[in-house]
Amino acid sequence: MKGGYGGKIAGNGEGSDGYFGMGATISSPGRGGKYPGNQNPYYPSCDAESGTFLKGGNACSTATVASGGGGSGYYGGGGGADQAAGGGGSSFASNFLKNVIFKNGNEEFIQPDGSTKIGHSGDGFVSIEKLSALTIQCNYNNYSLLSVINMFSLIFISSE
Repeated sequence: MKGGYGGKIAGNGEGSDGYFGMGATISSPGRGGKYPGNQNPYYPSCDAESGTFLKGGNACSTATVASGGGGSGYYGGGGGADQAAGGGGSSFASNFLKNVIFKNGNEEFIQPDGSTKIGHSGDGFVSIEKLSALTIQCNYNNYSLLSVINMFSLIFISSE
């Protein structure tokens, strides 16, 4: 079974309904799966952990099968329970970055070598491109002007 893909809204893991870990979003972690158990005392119920900030949830298994933990990310995906996979972790980009384009793990993207691919195992990939010198200079000037205003505010407040 496959774990969920990562992204702004990450994918759920594969497995029976309710057993799989849920994918995280940019604002909340993924919920862990739940295995209800069965009549056999050797296979009791178990609850996989939900993801948290920067960490995927641990899986749980009471049978002789493996389950997968949730993927890490800004918020982690939930772990899978019993015969199910964990959910994917979420992406994040600071508000300082403009024109951000998120690509989930189930979407086609351009790799560093120029070829295209859907999904990627391992760590994510970031491409930061300078659009124009004017944009960078404009942001720099705004920051400098804001610093001067804050300095005058500090002087004004402390002069009383």
